[in-house]
Amino acid sequence: MQRCFCHAVGCSTKKDDGRGWVWSPLKCAFGDVGIPVRHFVQCQVQMTAAHADFCLHVGWGIITCKVICVPFDQELFMQMSALLSRILLTAAPLAGKRPDPTTIPGHKNFAEFTAQRAADMTELCNIKSMKGPAQSRWL
Repeated sequence: MQRCFCHAVGCSTKKDDGRGWVWSPLKCAFGDVGIPVRHFVQCQVQMTAAHADFCLHVGWGIITCKVICVPFDQELFMQMSALLSRILLTAAPLAGKRPDPTTIPGHKNFAEFTAQRAADMTELCNIKSMKGPAQSRWL
């Protein structure tokens, strides 16, 4: 049996000038292709923790809601695990300071590989948002 979960991004709220809460969707929840690398990696980590085979990455904005199916990527996960070990080993002697990514073997290749994998994700559907630009307040 395959396991799936949903990873949703895109909706946040912020308080305006005292008239109430304003719906403030993230404008860059999705690019023109694929999904942002940080969301793709987060989906991979969450699928690992949940033992899921794929997840539905849902992002919504003012105009549309997009759904992308993200399959678990075993090759990416193995590379990510190895890179994480190298990052931790590089960071250990730095007393909590962030290591320079250029000093971590394989970091650049992994970043490029991950960006390509994220860009390869295809959209399942793209539907109009229930709220349009004129109705940006919660009811």
